[in-house]
Amino acid sequence: MELRLHIWTSSLLLNLLGLLLQTDFGRAQRVVTIEKGPLYRIKGFPVSIKCSVSNFEGPAEQTFHFSAYKPSRPSQEIEIVSTIGDSYGYAVYQGRVRSREIWIERLTGSSVIFHINKTLIEDTAEIECHTPNTDSRYYGTYTAKTSLHVVEDTLSATYSGPSSLDLFEGDTLQLECLASSQTFQHTHLSVTYLLQSSSGGEPRPIISLDRDLTVRPGEGYDARYQSRQVAIEKVEETQYRLRMTQVQQADQGKIFCRVQEWIQDPDRSWFNVASKDAQGVDVTIKTVEVAEDSFAARIKVTKADLQEGEEMEVRCSVEAQNLPELFFTVAWFKGDQEVARVGPLGMLTVLPGYSARSEEGELRAAKTTDKDYVLTLRPARTEDQGEYQCRVWQEKRGEKGGFTQGQLQRSQPQQVTITAKESGLVVSMEPNLSTTEGSPLSLSCSVSGVHGELSVTWEYKKDTQGSTFSDVISLSQDGVTEVGQLFQQRAVRTFRLANGTVVLEMGDAEVGDGGGYKCTVSEWGRDNSGGLQRKASQSQHCSVAVTSLATLLKVRMRSRTVAVKVNDPIDIRCSVRSPRSVPLSVQWFFKQTGSKSEEAIVSVLHTGNVVWEQDRDEYQLSTELGEEDSVYNLEVNKASLRNGGVYQCRVVAYLKNIQRASQSSNWLGVQVNKKESTLSVTAVPASPLTTIINSDIQLSCKVASAISNASRFAVSWDVGGRTVASGDRNGVVSLPDNGKRTSVTTLSGGMFQLMLRQVDGSDSGRYLCMVEEWLQDTAGEWYSLPPQSASRQVVVNEKPSDFRMDQTLIETNAGEGEQIEIACKILSGRDDPSSHFALTWLFQHVSPESGSASGTTNTLLTYTQKGGLTYGDSLGGLQERLRFSRPDPGTFLLTVDKTELGDNGKYWCEVEQYQHCNDKWEKKGSQRSGQTEVRVKPIEAKLHVNEKNQRLNVTDLKAGFKVDCSITSRSSQDSLFEVTWFRTQGGKPKTAILKFTRNGTLQSYKARTGLVFTRPEVMSFTMTVPEASDADSGNYSCSVEELVRKTTTARKTMDVEGGKWKKVAEAQSGFLDVLVHTANPAAQSGASPEHVACAVLAILLLILIGVVAIMGWRFHKAKTEQKKAKGSLWAESNPLKPSAPEA
Repeated sequence: MELRLHIWTSSLLLNLLGLLLQTDFGRAQRVVTIEKGPLYRIKGFPVSIKCSVSNFEGPAEQTFHFSAYKPSRPSQEIEIVSTIGDSYGYAVYQGRVRSREIWIERLTGSSVIFHINKTLIEDTAEIECHTPNTDSRYYGTYTAKTSLHVVEDTLSATYSGPSSLDLFEGDTLQLECLASSQTFQHTHLSVTYLLQSSSGGEPRPIISLDRDLTVRPGEGYDARYQSRQVAIEKVEETQYRLRMTQVQQADQGKIFCRVQEWIQDPDRSWFNVASKDAQGVDVTIKTVEVAEDSFAARIKVTKADLQEGEEMEVRCSVEAQNLPELFFTVAWFKGDQEVARVGPLGMLTVLPGYSARSEEGELRAAKTTDKDYVLTLRPARTEDQGEYQCRVWQEKRGEKGGFTQGQLQRSQPQQVTITAKESGLVVSMEPNLSTTEGSPLSLSCSVSGVHGELSVTWEYKKDTQGSTFSDVISLSQDGVTEVGQLFQQRAVRTFRLANGTVVLEMGDAEVGDGGGYKCTVSEWGRDNSGGLQRKASQSQHCSVAVTSLATLLKVRMRSRTVAVKVNDPIDIRCSVRSPRSVPLSVQWFFKQTGSKSEEAIVSVLHTGNVVWEQDRDEYQLSTELGEEDSVYNLEVNKASLRNGGVYQCRVVAYLKNIQRASQSSNWLGVQVNKKESTLSVTAVPASPLTTIINSDIQLSCKVASAISNASRFAVSWDVGGRTVASGDRNGVVSLPDNGKRTSVTTLSGGMFQLMLRQVDGSDSGRYLCMVEEWLQDTAGEWYSLPPQSASRQVVVNEKPSDFRMDQTLIETNAGEGEQIEIACKILSGRDDPSSHFALTWLFQHVSPESGSASGTTNTLLTYTQKGGLTYGDSLGGLQERLRFSRPDPGTFLLTVDKTELGDNGKYWCEVEQYQHCNDKWEKKGSQRSGQTEVRVKPIEAKLHVNEKNQRLNVTDLKAGFKVDCSITSRSSQDSLFEVTWFRTQGGKPKTAILKFTRNGTLQSYKARTGLVFTRPEVMSFTMTVPEASDADSGNYSCSVEELVRKTTTARKTMDVEGGKWKKVAEAQSGFLDVLVHTANPAAQSGASPEHVACAVLAILLLILIGVVAIMGWRFHKAKTEQKKAKGSLWAESNPLKPSAPEA
């Protein structure tokens, strides 16, 4: 048994394992992945996007489709390229795909790279990678998208140096490259200097400055980079410098810089999006050939043709073997005159003719490398031009450290030309300047083209036309200032900015400072002897206008809270326009509504002090200072009624604590309104109060809601236009009857009670409880809000009424067009002969389709206690169908004739009981009856016409034939019919030949005239065709339309005659197939032609005699009966004359 159980368990496990292998439970979902976006790439450069698929079934080599979704139409797919072939994409990409500008590189069967060799701005899109399904079922994702953005190429790489350089081995090479990019995205730049050998091949990197500012030497330059012989540095934001000392023969070739732009993709990897090469420089390296025990001297002038003021550099180079171990003295000669020398230990010696220039820093000389010695003169003078030569002595160092001068080598002479520069002095000045009183007065004189020293003189005259200039201040070329006599007491100064502009500052401007100003600039240089001389001088004029404070000071009052409620804040803004540097005092004034006197509120003095004239707890003051406009805010924290009125601010401007101008704002009106009342008063209870004579009644009204718990209330009770009782907000009660029958009580919770004792019939009426709410504002003043009222009806009866209505709910059904009768019955109280009843019938429409009530109650009719009857205003044509009756004293009947669908709804009556006493009607009671719900059913179409098909052979042509139209059943007894006869001949469409309308008129058609209409019975109609001919053969039928008057509800029926009638049914009769036989009668009787001719002649003679007799009879009748009416054209059995056919 255990063995069988083990075998059964193993078999079950194997089966379950096989089932799992045959299902997808063990297979993961297909996943398509693409590089994460957004990817930003540069126009004109390549882009590559990797896409792969995993967890798929089917062939190992999967198909890949790439599509684009443009930003302008993000939902439209545009196919680009596929691994299935070049014909896959849309036409817009076909050319680029065929030219291999766009292509797919397959890495593996499940991984590819999408390439665009040269991107366009139009390639910006959502790129989708799609793999068609090869799985047994859809399971996973089959597409992936990434965002590609192509931006403009703004990368720049330029080199502005010479196109070629000739150097000796061991010289220093220095190149500069400018690199920049204006791409909006955050990118990094890398700069690489490369060497293109003259022998060809790929350029070889010398050194690079990576995107993270890491320096990387090229292959073969590591040792020279470590020994600082090769270096790259970022000099400025866009300037990159290559410096190579001790150049070698291997450095010969074309050297250029390559700039690459990098961007970091969302996967945090860096991608090279653009690359540019700058123009290169051809470098030639010459070999130095010097004997082992000798050396050579060379001279090089950086720039041989100079202008006065520029820098002159004369470089002496010593070429020798084992140079670092040797000592030299190097001297620079101009002609035969020595200028300076550098000894073997680097000490500089300047000859007496140049010592002064050395002390002033114009002359410098130093050993820069083991082989280079540089003399610099800056600025160069015209006397510096001439022929320069380097003289080099080898120095041998003794054991005691002394030097012995040995072999002398001279370089080739180098001519230097220095051209005297003419003065380019240009002075410019704004011709007109305006400022304001109290503002700093500053004039600028722009100077350019200056190469020497400057001196400046400022002058002023009051009248720009005729007066003479007076000195303001001067600045000599040595930097010494001198203030003019008229301006000794003013804070005047002048100085020169770094850009060459000369500035005059005069402190706070005064109105008298307006006028003309002159700036005179002189350029100074040195003559050949070193003395100063004026080289050029220029002047410019400027007209200055100083605007007074009184003209500039502007004050305006404004507010967004000109109409507020009590306890709301008031914010008034006094806007002041004036120069910011001018101290101001601001005063606030107020005039209360209805008052002519003004009162000060607060003053903000120009010293910064604040003086309050009113209770400062009521106000809040703040200031907003601007460049031109300043705003002074006065805020009333909680407005009271007395804060209503007009406000004004007055501003006074000061200069040096002296009042210079004043200005007042407009008066701004602020209206403080009472709060909007939320008072709600209700009668407790609201139902009418019915009592009997000599009883006591109590009426109550309650304040349901009010603005504040601190409110007070004044109450009055009125009835019939007279005041019964009243009480003011302080609780003082006033009773017109001095409390004989009336009393008023105020309870907690806003409840007010009126007590009337021993009431009589005159106390009946509607009692109005009028409540007025009083509030106290922040100033402690009381004000009232609009009163609210509630009322209660009081009925004082002689005795209790036993009046009671039948309130049973009734449901009744009626067909459309039928009559309904609705009863309203009084169950008790009807037998009192002194009672009279007034009644109002009410109706609420209920939709037959939805069963929902309209919500509007309509008054059908009103019956007064005096017997008057009036109908409601909105009844339309219903009044014609309503009948009111009173078959007995306790029953009121409402009859609705010819019911319509619009009569569907609820009907009830409201009855009031009255008694007539002392010529006055007194209402004793009122009740409402139960509702009668009436359901009106629409007319059901029951029209049927005899549909039996018949055949008729007509041989008696003169007698003709009849076409009957018999109605077997109708939809309504009140309906009318319209009957139309049709004829069909020879397969043609049927044609109407006669029509009988609902109002009894006949209408004939041209198709057949002379037809006769008869109506033997109410639902039987006959058309007679007299004098038949073979043209009358055909199929005859009739069509019947049943019409009733249109109801008021919106049924889908066919309207007839302007909407008064509607068609409820239509029916077609069967066909009567008529064949008229027209064979010759003479031939049928066998008569001879002679007999026929005689018979015809006799007939014609009889017709002629008859015609004459008829004409004579008509002539006689016309004279005797001229006013006799014509016979009816549609009378039965009379043939019809044809009328004009209708369309």
